[in-house]
Amino acid sequence: MTRYLPLSLAIALAFAASCRAEEPTTPTGPCPPGQFQPGGCPAGQLPPGQYVPPPTSPTATGPSAPPVFGFPCQTDNDLQCPLGRCIAGRCGGCASSADCKQGGMCGWTPIGMACVLGGFQPAPAPAPPPTTGGGPVGGPIGGGPTGDPFAAARQACVDRTNQLRAQVGARPVSRNIAKEPCGDQAARSDGTTGSIHGAFGQCGEWAQNECPSWQGPPDAMVAPCLQMMFDEGPGPGSAHGHYTNMTHAKYGGVACGFFVTSSGKVWMVQNFY
Repeated sequence: MTRYLPLSLAIALAFAASCRAEEPTTPTGPCPPGQFQPGGCPAGQLPPGQYVPPPTSPTATGPSAPPVFGFPCQTDNDLQCPLGRCIAGRCGGCASSADCKQGGMCGWTPIGMACVLGGFQPAPAPAPPPTTGGGPVGGPIGGGPTGDPFAAARQACVDRTNQLRAQVGARPVSRNIAKEPCGDQAARSDGTTGSIHGAFGQCGEWAQNECPSWQGPPDAMVAPCLQMMFDEGPGPGSAHGHYTNMTHAKYGGVACGFFVTSSGKVWMVQNFY
């Protein structure tokens, strides 16, 4: 079975070469309303309430191409499965990064979507110390128990997202716990600068929805914010972008990050994988 290894390595090398060939450039002007430029937008140029649509570049969105058929396998430990999990007797091809092992990610290759190098996920950040009333800046409003102060809000974000996806027949997304600390950092960055989607892409997400400067507490604002996005309904353009991100059939995971400003306003980013 070792004869399959060269093809797997070739796929990874081809993916790396395509990424270098399409390296984004820094834009010289503001982003058009409702659009995202790969190099980023000048601070404040994305109007409040706008969204980042699912990327269309092959190197940014693997879901735009069909998965590689993969190699025959029996278990995840087979030699021909260095990065992909053995699913339904095949490994290597993927629909999302959930089909790949730790250390791999689902990405575009010249022969289709395949598990390639680059998906390492850092361990979650240490839990903050317990609070007693008031709550720290960037922490829960009203204090909270030991452990993750946003645990209830994160789970509510995932549960409500899956309830809404079920209404349109989309498969549920799993909670990507490993990416939540990065989501918190993105929410903190945007909440501090006041730039909606200002940190988009820093967590390796494929698409992002954001709830900027909502009235807290975090676990109470999740449902109304997600409902507002879902109520945009299907359709083209930025007017339906949050709905499109939330119900996209190719996404298999979501990480919800939170930040609370000194004035008590909650910023939430919803990163899709």
